[in-house]
Amino acid sequence: MPPPLALVVEDDWALAKSFQIALQRAGFEVHLTAMARVALELVVALRPCLVVLDLHLADAADLPAAQVQPPLVQVCQTVGARVVAVTGDPHLADYLQTDFDLVLFKPVSLAQLRDLARRLCRLSDLAEPSATTG
Repeated sequence: MPPPLALVVEDDWALAKSFQIALQRAGFEVHLTAMARVALELVVALRPCLVVLDLHLADAADLPAAQVQPPLVQVCQTVGARVVAVTGDPHLADYLQTDFDLVLFKPVSLAQLRDLARRLCRLSDLAEPSATTG
């Protein structure tokens, strides 16, 4: 059986790669994008189990969060994806808390993201890849 899919929508490449590693350790196949518009297309095409969404994307910087997130969240709901929002703004996190399955405040603990992603998508505990090969 193929691994469940996750989509990370984050414009900070280092953070996106960190999220990718955490989700891979949870057993996901992970796709990355830095753009909200591309994320919409990928959600429809890939039908991920989980979407990790940065609430402050550079390609949507001139738009209020209320105009960027609803279309993406609606598409995610249509395909059955769970949405984890990530933000550094505590006021926005409180305000949008009910719009997402989960809202995490930056900096995000990668172990926490891994464990919560497993629970959200009802994955059994998978053995983490070994740090060494052999």
